[in-house]
Amino acid sequence: MKQQELKKSRERKNKKKYKVKNWPKYNKGLIKRGSINIWISQRILNSWYQEHQGKPGRQRIYSDTAIETIIIISKVYSLPLRGAVGFVRSIFKEMNINLTIPDYTTLSRRMKTLETNIKVYSSTNSYIFITDSTGIKLYGEGEWKVKTHGKDMHRRWVKVHLGMDENLQIHASKVTKSSYHDSNALPDFLEDIQSNGKQNFNTFIGDGGYDTHFTYELLESKGFRDIKIPPKTGSKLKYPNKREDGTEYPRDKTVREVQASSIKEWKEKSGYYKRSIAEANMFRYKRLLSDKMSFRSFVSQENEVIISCSILNVMLNLAKPETYEVI
Repeated sequence: MKQQELKKSRERKNKKKYKVKNWPKYNKGLIKRGSINIWISQRILNSWYQEHQGKPGRQRIYSDTAIETIIIISKVYSLPLRGAVGFVRSIFKEMNINLTIPDYTTLSRRMKTLETNIKVYSSTNSYIFITDSTGIKLYGEGEWKVKTHGKDMHRRWVKVHLGMDENLQIHASKVTKSSYHDSNALPDFLEDIQSNGKQNFNTFIGDGGYDTHFTYELLESKGFRDIKIPPKTGSKLKYPNKREDGTEYPRDKTVREVQASSIKEWKEKSGYYKRSIAEANMFRYKRLLSDKMSFRSFVSQENEVIISCSILNVMLNLAKPETYEVI
C-alpha cells in the first residue's frame, strides 16, 4: 500500500504543468458562452413553428428547432424542463417576441421523435479520430454520500461513447448499457461520420478496450492507415509473416514495437497520448453540462447526448485555451 502511495506521489511530482497563453481572448469567450444571443438567434425564431407536413392527423405546432433550443437552454443554464420553459417565456416577454412556448410535457414527448445531429465547428481539417467512453448516471445516490455513509439505494448508469478529432470537436456519439463493450460502438461511429459527409479521418486512437482483431479489420476497411491502440499484456502475433501484398498486419506491427521496447515508450513515440484529449472532453461534458441523464426513455437519452455534444462544440468554438508547458 505504501509503495502504491509513493508511486502516485512521484507521478504527481513529475506531472507536467501548463499555463494558458491566450487568457484575454479565452476569458472573453468564456463570458460569451453565457450570452442568450448565442443560443437563441433570429434564425431559430424564424423557424420556431412547424411548417405544414401534408400528413393526415393533428399537425405539430412547434418545430424540432424550437424543442432543441429549449433543451439547450436547460442544459446550458442547468435548469429543469419547467424552469427552462419559464426562463425562455420570460426572455420572450422582455424582448417582445410574440411566440408561444411548448410546455414541459410536450418537450418530454417530442424528445423521443426529435431529429437532430451533432453540429461540428472545426475551423481546420483534422485527420485524427479519437474515441473514449464514460458512465453517466440515470438515478441513484451521490458519490459523496456513498463514500461517506455507504450505499443504501440501487444506482444505475449508462455508458456514453464519444468520437472526436484532435481539435476537441465531437463528431459522433452513442448511448449504450453500462456492460456494452467499447469496440462494439465503433461501427456506428464510422457509419455516422461517413453518412454525414464529415471529415476524412485516416488515424485512429483508442484505449485498450478497442484491442480486438475485429476493430483493426473494420478500421482498415474504412481507410484508416494509422491505428494507435495499446495491445493487451502478453499479446501475440496473429500473422508471423507479412501479408501477400508485403504489408504488415497493423496490430502485429504494434505488438512488435511494444515487444522491442515497452508500452510506455511506444505510447510516447507513437503519439498515443493525444488520447488525453478525449478524457479532457469527458471531463468538460460532466463539468459544464451534467453527470446525470435528464430523460428516462432510451431514445430521448440518445438525443440528449447529441444535443449536449453540439453544445460542447459551440462552447469550444467560442473559447478554446491555448497552453504551453511550464518548464
